[in-house]
Amino acid sequence: MEEEIRSFDEEKRANAGHYLDRPGIRELIALRWSEINVSQVETALKPMRSGNPDELEIWEAAQREKRTLVLAEASGGDSMRELQMQLYEECFGVNATPGREESFHDSVAPTPGGMISHGYPKAISNGYDLERAAELNFSGEDARTAVQSLSEMDEREGLAGVLTEIMYPLQVGPGSYMSERQRQISRERLLGNRLKPKDEESTWALRLVEMVKEDPAFLRSVEDPELLKLAGIREGVKVGLARYWSLIWGKFSRGLLEVNEYGNATYKDPQDPEVIAETGKLLTVRVHPETQILFKYLSPSGYLNDREKT
Repeated sequence: MEEEIRSFDEEKRANAGHYLDRPGIRELIALRWSEINVSQVETALKPMRSGNPDELEIWEAAQREKRTLVLAEASGGDSMRELQMQLYEECFGVNATPGREESFHDSVAPTPGGMISHGYPKAISNGYDLERAAELNFSGEDARTAVQSLSEMDEREGLAGVLTEIMYPLQVGPGSYMSERQRQISRERLLGNRLKPKDEESTWALRLVEMVKEDPAFLRSVEDPELLKLAGIREGVKVGLARYWSLIWGKFSRGLLEVNEYGNATYKDPQDPEVIAETGKLLTVRVHPETQILFKYLSPSGYLNDREKT
């Protein structure tokens, strides 16, 4: 892994910069979406590494940085296409190396927003949702230890249920259901000592709960009526940022992606007026002050590795 990181083109990475800082994209934003607050674009957080990165964060950050270069090259110099791809990837990207097996600790290097959008547990498990699980006083570096660190059986079953729902959602799509057997085995791995836990139960499921636990901003209700409207939520309805993010992922996936003849998701024509409108809406969400916590780090681990400093 260290050789792979060293082989990364450091000079190219340093010169790449963030897509929102590029003159061509700035000019495009001013031309296409004059209603977007320029100061918010200028001050929007740009994801970075934490001040105390561990091995997983270093690997994930490198994968993410390489991914942005791949997308920049794939755009062919078309600012609209690059904005569409970079914006969606930064908000909801999960796999930094699609089509290739380059995992470390069974991670695919998700963005923080991608981990929340794809992992947010929609079903309530034993009376616990993500928000309630994030309030539990658990400890430990792996999922099993965290579950078993809780003194109350109700809490242990609650956290185990949420982690299982993140790993094996009860419903992952219309009419598509995971095997209850997989869910039962996952609970047994977390609550007992007979079966060996999977790495993903810690690097994916537990890390999602820990990330939300680390900063109250993830649980804070979205207040701006404009943000609520963009997600199809009525003004006055209370919805936390983490849940909000899982809702808008579905909306913008339909607006910016399509399935090709091979069954793969691809980006829609960036010059289509409807795609331009959807890109502007997602950009509005991306630079809004209420969502900036999602763009603090390149890796979800950044929130955990900097927790003693914040």
